[in-house]
Amino acid sequence: MRVYLVRLDIFALVQALLEKVRTDPARSFQLSEWRLKHFNTPWHFHPEIELTLILEGHGRRFVGDSLEPFAPGDLVLLGPNLPHFWQSESSCSHSRSLVVQFKADFLGTDFWTRPEMRRIGRLLARAQQGLSFNDSAVIEPYRHAMAALSSDIGLKGLTGLLHLLDQLARDQRVRPLASRAYPPATNHRAEQRLARIYDYAGRHFARTITLPELAREVAMTPAAFSRFFKRVSKRSPSDFLNDLRIEHACRLLRESDRTVTDIAAAAGFPTLTNFNRRFRERNGTTPREYRQSFLR
Repeated sequence: MRVYLVRLDIFALVQALLEKVRTDPARSFQLSEWRLKHFNTPWHFHPEIELTLILEGHGRRFVGDSLEPFAPGDLVLLGPNLPHFWQSESSCSHSRSLVVQFKADFLGTDFWTRPEMRRIGRLLARAQQGLSFNDSAVIEPYRHAMAALSSDIGLKGLTGLLHLLDQLARDQRVRPLASRAYPPATNHRAEQRLARIYDYAGRHFARTITLPELAREVAMTPAAFSRFFKRVSKRSPSDFLNDLRIEHACRLLRESDRTVTDIAAAAGFPTLTNFNRRFRERNGTTPREYRQSFLR
């Protein structure tokens, strides 16, 4: 199987968080397979459209102002300059993904306006929010289609990509990720600050994290940081931390037999009462009811 791995310009990524996608001279689009212990690319964006399928690993996925868990079978389509990253759980030992990237005009500036391509054109326009295709009934055909792209070179590979996009465009179970109000990345400094906060919070959310502590990470006063974070992420720092903790608790409820009290402590909640209240606010159900729904 012929697979091309994209390596990032780390210095450019740290400074501006703009990923420079290197092109394959044999293709008009980029296909990459990542095999890692943990997904470790930080919060970043790029002008290319991206389709990512998770084959191994689990953790949390950040797309714009969306925060959700990911696991094998997670498939998302991202529009140009939409900030994102996948953060693996520390318990992961293997992480693997297939990633397709291409410029919106890689087949010409008006290609998606052709009658046969308009359905795909509408799909790519909707991808500006990020789109999730996580219905288990349809993931397997998509997985096979993406795997076939790695061995199909030339016209067969290109038509395979167009066929895959057409399948995605016909999928009625697709749902958006980021909110409509979330803007594409334009302020590199703001995205760099978010990257530091997301990485820091993802590593330390299981303990108490104070507002001044987060502010120090990006060299801001607590008041200025709070205003900045609400403006760029569309939520308060405390709401963001609670979302991280609830997402982690949901995974433990699904995948372990630990008690709800143990899970509340492991997720960083000071009391069981606080955990139950926050969990119901976010999921509309209690932790025990959530677990029972998966057992059923």
